[in-house]
Amino acid sequence: MTFPLPHRVLRILAPSVLAPLVAARSEEPPRPAQVEFNRDIRAFGRNQRRREFFSAPASRRAMRSSMPPNLRRTPRSAMKASPNNRVTMVAKFFKLPTDPMNPSAIMKLSRILQTVVLFFFLATFSVAADASYPQWDGKETVAEYAKRASLAPTLTLDLGGDVKWEGVLIPAGAFVMGSPAGEAKTEQQSAMEKQHKVTITRPFYLGKFELTQAQYEKVTGENPSGTKGDDLPVHNVSWQNAQDFCEKLGQQLGREVQLPTEAQLEYACRAGTTTAYHSGNTIADLDKAGWYGANSGGRPHRGGEKLPNAWGVYDMHGNIREFTRDCFADAPPEDATDPTGPKDGDPKNHVVRGGGYSANAAVVLNCRAAIRKPTEALAITGFRVLVAVPAGK
Repeated sequence: MTFPLPHRVLRILAPSVLAPLVAARSEEPPRPAQVEFNRDIRAFGRNQRRREFFSAPASRRAMRSSMPPNLRRTPRSAMKASPNNRVTMVAKFFKLPTDPMNPSAIMKLSRILQTVVLFFFLATFSVAADASYPQWDGKETVAEYAKRASLAPTLTLDLGGDVKWEGVLIPAGAFVMGSPAGEAKTEQQSAMEKQHKVTITRPFYLGKFELTQAQYEKVTGENPSGTKGDDLPVHNVSWQNAQDFCEKLGQQLGREVQLPTEAQLEYACRAGTTTAYHSGNTIADLDKAGWYGANSGGRPHRGGEKLPNAWGVYDMHGNIREFTRDCFADAPPEDATDPTGPKDGDPKNHVVRGGGYSANAAVVLNCRAAIRKPTEALAITGFRVLVAVPAGK
């Protein structure tokens, strides 16, 4: 397969690609057969022009005769009819001496250039294919963003046996992670929640609800939860249990399934808000959005009974604490793009988010969007999963 050679690309590449090859070939002595062949080409072109000139109407002949010689272009038909027009065109374009050169050399140079241009095209296409997804503009709905990003706003996966998983598209975007001064209860907690800018470059599908016991049991064949119920969130699991579930489900579906990072989970929880809870700053606002000690009755609840956030995700505050992918570290965070937590953290201590149904009035701040806790109290800890979208459009 061949491709047309853009003049600008050729003029840029010609000095570095062609000069050494042309110099090497030009040192060869002229070949009599080639000289004769090139003379035949030129004679053919002259004869073709004469035939077209005398067969043209008198008015066109008069007009052409009055033109300066340098403006009398060779008819396109002569170029097409030439038995080796590509050799002539390449040599003429690069102002190469045609007579002493073997036409096969020019043909090789032409193919080399075509290969270079092809690689240039493929590299450009590869970069374009890996282009970043658009950033959320801060105002549009998930459906509007999904349309702009050419993605589905929701994702439903069949786990088998009428058990399905529902995911909501979380747009790529940037936000201020952490809590403002005075929101956290202690100075130590405030330092760990230091505000910083985080950019999420790749959208993803996040579980609309916390993972249920039916979903967990369908994939693993086990249900370690203390309070049983197919539609209740799975709990009393370790981080490794959650990680193993994601790996097994990913293999089963042929998709990239993971725990969300700490940044992804807070970003999805806030859904563009800056308040302590996605529903507001007060305990009354928390009561609308999550289950905690004052309204849970001391037990977990099925997903979807409280108000979702602006992106359609439920139970991001309270109910069941949720594991993230990140190892826990109490060092103040810094601005980052797609952060994944400390690389040298304790593999047995991961960040949990969101607070739980047992949080009473004294510790209700543990249900805030910015709250981050180490691995503890597995009896009230579960998770929700993330399904990745392709790396580029």
